[in-house]
Amino acid sequence: MRRYQAPSNRLGRHRQWARALAIASVLLLSMGARAHATTTGDQFIVIFTEISPTPGLLATADITLGTPAAPPGFFSLSGFSAISGAGVCFTCGLLTENLSAVSFNSGTFGLTGDVTGSFLGGAGGLHTFDLALADLPGGTWLFTNNHLDAIPPFTDFNSGTYSTEVAPTPEPATLILCGSTLAGLTLSGWKRRGRSRGSN
Repeated sequence: MRRYQAPSNRLGRHRQWARALAIASVLLLSMGARAHATTTGDQFIVIFTEISPTPGLLATADITLGTPAAPPGFFSLSGFSAISGAGVCFTCGLLTENLSAVSFNSGTFGLTGDVTGSFLGGAGGLHTFDLALADLPGGTWLFTNNHLDAIPPFTDFNSGTYSTEVAPTPEPATLILCGSTLAGLTLSGWKRRGRSRGSN
């Protein structure tokens, strides 16, 4: 003879499955984030901290990886934009930017080389710059700013350290995983609600 199982036990099992699915999703998301391989088109945020002449000033830049470069594990940059922070705004008057002499190290998430270009200063004067970057773990930078329209022309220097973070952009697999988790939880709730209506 088959034993009758009360509806509350079946609902308990659905809740257990929903919890297990949610926990598995979180574990897969955390493992996927750690196992992410660096590829062309990946985006990172670089956080610059000034040491000299004004210690503690912060600025950020968004970078986009270009094609793989030599040695293996290095990438060119296809974009270096939105450098902004306290007292700095290159996007306000940037005229030119040359990324051909800088590369990204996928092993350290560091930058090596020079970003050069020109921009218009706050008063409209022409400036050229060289942002020299040294790879992590040291992660240092030196910004050389040439004031070409000043009388007489002069150069000033800023320096500091930087760190790099992965830009928060969800991958398609992450979106699918989150969507399937939400669908499973919704289905579980829908079934539970349907059974509670049928027992009344």
